[in-house]
Amino acid sequence: MRRFFFFIGLFYGFTLLAQPELEHINSIQVSNYTPVGFLNSGDEYVINGSTFTLFSNKGELQFSNIGLGNISSADIFNPLKILLFYSNFNTVLLLDNRLTEIQKIDFNTISPYRTITHVSSAAKNSFWYFNQENQRAELFDYRSNTVIAQTLPIQAEVVSMDSDYNYCYLLTKDFILCYNYQGSLLKKIPNKDYNQIVAHNEEIYLSNGKDIDMVKENEPINLSLKIKDLLIKRFYLTDETLYIYDGEKLHQFQIKSE
Repeated sequence: MRRFFFFIGLFYGFTLLAQPELEHINSIQVSNYTPVGFLNSGDEYVINGSTFTLFSNKGELQFSNIGLGNISSADIFNPLKILLFYSNFNTVLLLDNRLTEIQKIDFNTISPYRTITHVSSAAKNSFWYFNQENQRAELFDYRSNTVIAQTLPIQAEVVSMDSDYNYCYLLTKDFILCYNYQGSLLKKIPNKDYNQIVAHNEEIYLSNGKDIDMVKENEPINLSLKIKDLLIKRFYLTDETLYIYDGEKLHQFQIKSE
């Protein structure tokens, strides 16, 4: 499988007076796998059914748990504690940076019962998930199997979720929601047909499948990236590069500020 080696660009600090420009670096045909994230070092993480793979300049690593079936999602925000989510089994696996299993959290065996639909990273020994049973985002300590923070019930369908060490971001059909690590709501912004939310450098980036916007001062700002005739099925950010996956190809862009 082909791998990327990335070049320096700049993606944050945009303002209305300095709109960024895209420089196309590469497009690679993607077959039989889905990209899930990238590191500044150029490491690439992908999913192929039940197999999770890391491609790096040191070689290739793989992890698979056939008993749990296909991987629903992966979160690589902390490469030392990678989250693999298996929605069909209501289970989360933690992997280290060598893709060795650290811990298995089977929510079918933890009381009270909860149905998990989204999972994302958090600080220390915890991660966020959305619990469909009580319609709350909950911060879960996987060492003690306890909930240490939760939001108020969210009466809307959650379509995307992301987080970092300080905040949890939920995208519903109606709103963009930002919570702190205590589960308190900090921002509530109307959703303008967005379907993916990405947290990057404590900023919020959004996509509606055609454009990418950044939330600034509680208002989404179109970045005018001039992405022509390109379906944005998923997008990914490092400090240096924008990646867009259109379902068939993975496109790599360097972003320059004027």
